Amino acid sequence: MKGKDICVALSFNLFYGAISLTCDSMGRKMEIRPIKEEDAKEFLEMLLKLDKQTELMTYEVGEHPPELDNILTAIRICEKKDNLLLVALEEAKIIGFLGAARGEFNRSRHSVSITIGILEDYRHQGIGSAMSEQMEQWARRAGIVRLELTVICHNTQAVRLYEKKGFFIEGIRKKSLFVNGKYIDEYYMGKILV
Repeated sequence: MKGKDICVALSFNLFYGAISLTCDSMGRKMEIRPIKEEDAKEFLEMLLKLDKQTELMTYEVGEHPPELDNILTAIRICEKKDNLLLVALEEAKIIGFLGAARGEFNRSRHSVSITIGILEDYRHQGIGSAMSEQMEQWARRAGIVRLELTVICHNTQAVRLYEKKGFFIEGIRKKSLFVNGKYIDEYYMGKILV
C-alpha cells in the first residue's frame, strides 16, 4: 500500500473497541485496536523495523531491547496503569502504533503523553489520524484533560498535522535530541480537551 491512498473509517466501537478501515480501491482492510499480549512478537518486530526507517523518533537502531519479555512487561504495565496502546494492523501484521501514557502522579493523571509510529510504506494515508481520533475518544471517556507530545521542529508535516488536530506549540526543547552528530530541537505541543 503506497502512494496517496487515504483511509476512510468504516466502523468503530465507541467503547474502546476496534476501528475498521478501508484504504484503497482494492478494498484492503485495516484494523486499529488496543494491543493484546499475543501481539508482543509482531509489535517488537515492527518497532525494530521502525527504528531502521526513521530518525524522527527517539530510539536508534539497536536501542530497543530485543527480548520479548520486555514488550510483554510493557503491555502489562500499560494495562495496569490504565494507559492506552493502540496498534494498526493490515492482514494481522502490525504496521503502526499510538501510545498514550498517563502522568505518573495524582497531580498529573489528568494528562497523557502521546507517541505515534507508523512504518514507512503506510505513512500519509490517514492511519495516524484514525488512531488519534480513537485515542481522543478514549481520553475523553477516561477523564483526560490534557494531551501532550513532542515533535522534531523540522518535521513540518507532523507539526501541521498536530496543529490541524488542535494541538498548539507551547515551547521549544532546545537540543533535546542528538541525531547523526547534530543536536535537534523539538516542539513541545499540547491540546486541552475540556
